[in-house]
Amino acid sequence: MYRLILISMLSMLTVACSGGEQARVPAQLWNGIIFKIETHPYPVKVGHNEIWLKSTKKEGGPAWSIIVWLRSNESAEWVQSVQDGHIGVFRRAVKIEEGDRYLSARIKRGKEETELQFELPWHIAGQ
Repeated sequence: MYRLILISMLSMLTVACSGGEQARVPAQLWNGIIFKIETHPYPVKVGHNEIWLKSTKKEGGPAWSIIVWLRSNESAEWVQSVQDGHIGVFRRAVKIEEGDRYLSARIKRGKEETELQFELPWHIAGQ
């Protein structure tokens, strides 16, 4: 119980302390799980950028027991992300090159697998 309260409080602090710009990339739904990405830095820059893929069950709560691989273009190697505990966050530094438009996420849960594409935020929305 204390662990759940601690995780909830840390999640709220993370949201409260963020610049609010991270949620500009539209979320995607697969297999009852909502997937969102954050990029650090935001907007992305040429070079290595830290990508956070967040997974939330449609009915609420984090989704884990997932394997996530990321890449920034079709010629790049897939790199496996690191699951950050059981909070539904998967992190990985991904090399972004000039001209990359999408981040591909290959997601596996059990025997099911899919590939999602998220538009890379090269500019802050409205600027």
